Amino acid sequence: LSGAPGPKVAPPWEIFVGAQAGVRPESRGFGGVALFGVSRVFFGFLRPELSLGAGAYGNSTDVLTLFRGGVRLEWPGLTRWRPFISVDYAHQQEAGWEHVKAAPAQVLLGLGGVRHTGHASSVRHRNGVEPGLGAAFDFPVGRFALRLTITASWAHFFEAAPHNSVALTSLLGFCF
Repeated sequence: LSGAPGPKVAPPWEIFVGAQAGVRPESRGFGGVALFGVSRVFFGFLRPELSLGAGAYGNSTDVLTLFRGGVRLEWPGLTRWRPFISVDYAHQQEAGWEHVKAAPAQVLLGLGGVRHTGHASSVRHRNGVEPGLGAAFDFPVGRFALRLTITASWAHFFEAAPHNSVALTSLLGFCF
């Protein structure tokens, strides 16, 4: 009744771009990934998200295309600063540089694997889980917002080694 505005709620949808730097402790391979994705908040604290990325590591299977699909559980009730925990299904397609040079579209799109021939047979598909901790900070811009997100995560893959990777991800999102 006082007419004072309530706390500003960030728009529910977010489209983001970002970068991920990581290490595979078992093989001491360092690498990086560029990624983009989308997320939407429900109930003020539940944020499902999907992301795709491409990058490289310093290992025998250097080039990777990644897919992540999961959910962030954000601390409810906060307006601009949002700490969270996340759990993602992690899928990666990995191949060596020589295979990417010979058949870039096939390898980068993951159209291959053990049942294929030639360079497409070199694509290694791996599945796992990636839990993480992070925080997001919103910068309101009218009815939109810009969001900066930092996440530290650990991925464990069930298929062939290296099984683990640790990563730090930074995202810049546009919320609408």
